Amino acid sequence: MPIIQKYRTVYVRAGEKNGAIDSILHVISKSTKCNEREAAECVIWGLYKKQEEAFTLFTLEKGLITDKEKNECIASCGHAF
Repeated sequence: MPIIQKYRTVYVRAGEKNGAIDSILHVISKSTKCNEREAAECVIWGLYKKQEEAFTLFTLEKGLITDKEKNECIASCGHAF
């Protein structure tokens, strides 16, 4: 299986109902006695802190930041995404 095909499969499976992401959010919400939205915020924050470049790439690809923010990011990171 080509590597890009493998990643697409992982993305699809991770986002499935009752998939890995749902399991992670359920475990976090039960262990911390918070709701799943708060658990999701925790996971998102953790991903940002641990994998800032990947997180930034994702926000750029999905159009979640403005052109001005994109340019500031490129200037501070030293390369285009």
